[in-house]
Amino acid sequence: MVKQLVISSVALSTPVLVLTGCLWSDATRYTYYLGADPVEYSLHILGVVAALLLLAALSFSPMRRLGWLAPSIMRYRRPVGVACFFYAFLHALLFAQFYVGWSTEALVTEFASRPYILIGGGAVTALGVLAATSNNVSVRLLGAKWRVLHQLIYPASGLFLVHHLWQVRADYFEFVLFLCGFSLLFLERLWRRASR
Repeated sequence: MVKQLVISSVALSTPVLVLTGCLWSDATRYTYYLGADPVEYSLHILGVVAALLLLAALSFSPMRRLGWLAPSIMRYRRPVGVACFFYAFLHALLFAQFYVGWSTEALVTEFASRPYILIGGGAVTALGVLAATSNNVSVRLLGAKWRVLHQLIYPASGLFLVHHLWQVRADYFEFVLFLCGFSLLFLERLWRRASR
């Protein structure tokens, strides 16, 4: 159990460790690993990692049904989901620190001028609810309502896609990749429900 926890923690924290190392190097050694605007690059990377982890969390069940995952691997689905929230929350914290400086007035102004930030906040909030209830105690306390609550992963995914699309200026390639990934997973679930 301890070994699995250590492996999961190291694997899921690797992107933030690499990003931290690059930030430190850029700040102290004047390198340019993160480009001319390291904050914007870091914000983007944290968002992308969160989205990839969200895709991974949604992929566990279809891959198990297809026989591509051993049942024992399913225990990692919750840690992956929690890691998704962790990176999404870091993404939000970075924005709060460097773009609005924790100012409520500046945040309201940002919401008015860039509504996709509010949509992203909705996605992070939904992921926070999922992460907070991704434990055995919550499963026991909520009973059948736990499964209903965890359907929030679908609106959270939709909010992420809208948040991402609204920011695209010219290159839609990354967005299209995410759209295809989420669409395939959603269509698989719809097809499975329709064929019952």
